[in-house]
Amino acid sequence: MDIIAESAAALELSQRMLVAARTGDWDELVQLETQRAAMIDRVRKLEGSASPVHHPELDAMIRQILSCDDEIQQLVKPWMAEASEILSSLQAARKLQKAYK
Repeated sequence: MDIIAESAAALELSQRMLVAARTGDWDELVQLETQRAAMIDRVRKLEGSASPVHHPELDAMIRQILSCDDEIQQLVKPWMAEASEILSSLQAARKLQKAYK
């Protein structure tokens, strides 16, 4: 696969990740992010082996991927804060259980 096709596939995964984040499907988001990370690695390797040529289409796809990432980060922040609170509560409960055993 060439760099444009790989980048287009990474953009499509980014868009699917955004849909997952908007709907709160965190398991799907994580699965898609894992797939996309592998794809981005392949794109970087292709970039490193290719002669430096300006591709406006590639630049546009990268901007779109970054835009998706920005929105995903904003959507994930509240969930991460909630998950952190739950973990803190669980740790406090365990400490209490140990103290009274």
